[in-house]
Amino acid sequence: MIEIDKGIAPPAIKRGPPSKYPFADMQPGDSFPVEQKLRMSVWQCARGWVSTRNLDWKFSVRLDENGHLRCWRVS
Repeated sequence: MIEIDKGIAPPAIKRGPPSKYPFADMQPGDSFPVEQKLRMSVWQCARGWVSTRNLDWKFSVRLDENGHLRCWRVS
């Protein structure tokens, strides 16, 4: 007979390599700086990150009031 253990949580599911960007740690209104040459990479990574997790989160990559490029979590 096999003994059954109760109350042991399964490990988190790991989906591919870790993200280059801190999307999982962001709350609405949070942002991080983006190099101009990485603008499309950040945007595509954010889009893919959200779609693989079926989340309603939204991100935006835009210039701030000082003319610096940033990625915001907007919802």
